[in-house]
Amino acid sequence: MYRIIIFVLLLASASYAAESYRLEADQIFGTDNVSFTAKGNVILTFKNSTVTADEATYYPQEKIIEATGRVTIKDEVQELTAERVVYDLDSASGDIDNATGTIAGEYYICAKYINRVNKDYYIMGGVRITTCSSPLPEWSFSFHRAEAEIDGYLYGDHATGNVLDMPFLYSPKLFFPLKFTRQTGFLVPSGGYDSDFGTYASEKFFWAVDYDKDITVGVNAFSARGFMWLGEARYKISSRSNIYVAGDRLNDAETNVDTDTRWRYVSKSRIRAPYNFELVADADMVSDYMYMRDFYEYGMYEPTIKNDENEFYEYYSLAWRSKYLNINGYYKDEALYRDTTTGFRRTSVTQQPSITLSKRGINLGYFYLDYNAAYSNVEYDNYRFNFNTPSIKQQVFYDRLYADMSVYKTFRLPIMKLTPSVTGYYTRWYNMDPDPTTVNEERETPLSYISESGSGYMRILPALSLKGNLNEIYKNYGKAKHGILNTVQYSFIQEQDQTGLPSYLDDDLIEGENELSWSMRNYYTYNRISADLVLKQPITFHEDDILAPLEIKSRISVNGYWGNNLEAAVDYYAYRQVYNRDPIALIKDSMWVRYKTFRATLSYDYNRRIRNNYNTSLIASASLTSKRIDLTAYMQWQGENQMLSVSQLVPIENRATIVWKDQCWNLGIGISSDRYIERTSRGRETMRDYKVEFLITLKGLGTSAVSAYDQTENYGL
Repeated sequence: MYRIIIFVLLLASASYAAESYRLEADQIFGTDNVSFTAKGNVILTFKNSTVTADEATYYPQEKIIEATGRVTIKDEVQELTAERVVYDLDSASGDIDNATGTIAGEYYICAKYINRVNKDYYIMGGVRITTCSSPLPEWSFSFHRAEAEIDGYLYGDHATGNVLDMPFLYSPKLFFPLKFTRQTGFLVPSGGYDSDFGTYASEKFFWAVDYDKDITVGVNAFSARGFMWLGEARYKISSRSNIYVAGDRLNDAETNVDTDTRWRYVSKSRIRAPYNFELVADADMVSDYMYMRDFYEYGMYEPTIKNDENEFYEYYSLAWRSKYLNINGYYKDEALYRDTTTGFRRTSVTQQPSITLSKRGINLGYFYLDYNAAYSNVEYDNYRFNFNTPSIKQQVFYDRLYADMSVYKTFRLPIMKLTPSVTGYYTRWYNMDPDPTTVNEERETPLSYISESGSGYMRILPALSLKGNLNEIYKNYGKAKHGILNTVQYSFIQEQDQTGLPSYLDDDLIEGENELSWSMRNYYTYNRISADLVLKQPITFHEDDILAPLEIKSRISVNGYWGNNLEAAVDYYAYRQVYNRDPIALIKDSMWVRYKTFRATLSYDYNRRIRNNYNTSLIASASLTSKRIDLTAYMQWQGENQMLSVSQLVPIENRATIVWKDQCWNLGIGISSDRYIERTSRGRETMRDYKVEFLITLKGLGTSAVSAYDQTENYGL
């Protein structure tokens, strides 16, 4: 039998706009333009809809098709296979019997009947929904009756959650998201058990305000600590402007810190305004020194916002920039928490308000000019909290005027660029409370001046510098390139007795210099292999040890598979018996390996200047990503060492995660142990926290974290 193709174009009338359809079949009956009966390989297209069937009757005036026998119906929202369809193609509505297929792109359904009310709304009976494409889905939800809104939710009665074909969960009412764009709604809940906080559950609500802004609020309910309220707001104004604010708060009556109201506040916001104005709000503050250890993992922050050093700050500024002048008014608070044997110490420096006038690189023809002038109202707080004795608080208040100005000029000589510069510093501290008592005489040298000025001090200090950049020694060998850069610089600042001067802000203390330094950069590249070495040797004329530590920086990369970054300082005089100290003053070394989806890093960090039990840190991490499995591992050791030793390091943090990935679900397990020192009324106690957590991801629903095990062990004082 030959195939018949008919194309009909309905012209515009008084009440209908021009529409077109295309009907194809092995046999087509009817020529009165009222109805057509088609049999065998029926294909009907109308607008964005396509219907195929074994047999169909089409009514072109009403745009209705009745189709039976292996029916498929497809448009931009759905792609279904059914036994029978009665469908209005113009309004995208109708009845579909015994249907299977997809709606909203990635949601697979199987339903005894579907009544499509309009393009975006369905009423269904005997329906099962999942994001798994297999005939026997790994997970699904079944409903006796359901109503669904595309890019919204499916609301159903008598729902069961199924694993394979076996029900394991029943609910008389349940909703299921059908979203392929950002939508307002509840996020996947999580919960578990914490040895410090008891059983907990977490729920968050996401409000998609617009395509470029959203707000999330939530609550963590702890059986032993109460409710922790969460909030986060994001607004991407432009590529150069954004607003990000997040925070959490709870009333914690069971804490052993000095406050029951515990909180953290974070802001990472920058707004570039017209006429060269800029507004900045950059902050990370907490209520107490134990907050990060207790609640970091329960907060609601972007993953990069972490604060392991307990160094907190607030910075709010309004700046205006022009060709010759930058004006910046700001409030700044810097706080540092440190543990003590009997409690903790909090030191903070607040500048409220402050203003700076500055500009760099002003071309005045014969020379260049940099200047900076600032006024600050300063408050210094030193708060010591003790468990068994009264707490102590020390405060210092003062105003500060500061200014510096540099004049410099670069001369191009045959073998180098030579840049001499002269800098002058002026500082005045006044309105000091308590009154100054240490400085009571003038300290004058040929090039500097410090004196008492009212209830404060005044300092005038010049600086000289001469820098020479030798011409680069460069050779191009084709695929290989090699270059050497040498720099020589002499710096001089008059050594001055600055005893008793405030030392809370940058440039409060300006150390004397009489130093000649030489640095060399030696770099080499060949295809995808590169090596870069920088050596700097300062020679100090105002100290007994004329050679300061040699500074070394290197970076090596081989084909993107292996690399090493090193920063070190070597002390020449450490080998002297009288010194008896490590020749390595500083080393930061990081080595990485990458091959396809495997990543591994090993870093070693040692600083002899740190005077506590953790001057050395060793970190190892690795990850492997495959089609089915993701593996990650992280280990950190810390301790006090000399001579690059690792023998005294103790494990601080260990984490491992394995995730099995399937087409519509992921299942992972995370294991971790953390060692920390907790200050209590009994003293410094060593604690170790062990956790096991399950990570469950259902495509289309989200990820939920369930804590399966959490145990804290006390190893004593």
